[in-house]
Amino acid sequence: MEPAATLPRGLERYFSDDPLLHIELIESLRHGHGHVIDAGARGVLIRHGRSGLYMLSATDPAYGDHLVSQLPDDTRVLHVCQEWLADLAMAKRGLLGKMTCHKLVYLKKTPLVYEPRLRIRRTVPEEAGAIIAHYDLYDPDGLRETIRAGRLWSGYLGEQFVGFIGRHGEGSMGFLHVFEPYRQQGYAVELESFLTNLVLARGEVPRGDVIVGNEASLRLQKKLGFQEASGLVCWVFGRET
Repeated sequence: MEPAATLPRGLERYFSDDPLLHIELIESLRHGHGHVIDAGARGVLIRHGRSGLYMLSATDPAYGDHLVSQLPDDTRVLHVCQEWLADLAMAKRGLLGKMTCHKLVYLKKTPLVYEPRLRIRRTVPEEAGAIIAHYDLYDPDGLRETIRAGRLWSGYLGEQFVGFIGRHGEGSMGFLHVFEPYRQQGYAVELESFLTNLVLARGEVPRGDVIVGNEASLRLQKKLGFQEASGLVCWVFGRET
């Protein structure tokens, strides 16, 4: 991966040890969405301005504790590049949930070649009910907001709603779902290829997270040429009330 010219001094070296693992932090800074709250040779804390997401990485518990101490009291969602750091943040900040994922990144500059069979367009609010009924990895309000923001796309075969895919607020790809009657027919590949090419065309790096244990999705990403980071990333969320 080519170094991003807009990275603050010192961070390029930190990220260079594992750029795939840190791709969300790199892309947030490269596109001007990330604000560096703290950074040093042993870690970094970034706030993604568009989504309000906090992202952090550290090499050791002492510096990790230093970064976690700077999180606001109302922090609700974190993207963390080390699982031990996610556990530390949960303990220190009263966050209750953790989702551990493989990080997959498409580093090629060439678009994916596929046979277009679906009519793919931005999802409209009228489709929210069907999507909410079949996708339980995101809360209904979050799905409605994703639709309103224009970050979800629907695929149709004629008049039949086949599936959908989208982007999270920080830019990662996700939400991939194909309805039961249309599975095992290559439509997941088509939806994933469509969005990968769209992200490429916008000058961004296509990337996404696959929950540990979802081997089918992991195989799909690798089949399309996505590369896996050496370590796992974690999403941490949900506050004690």
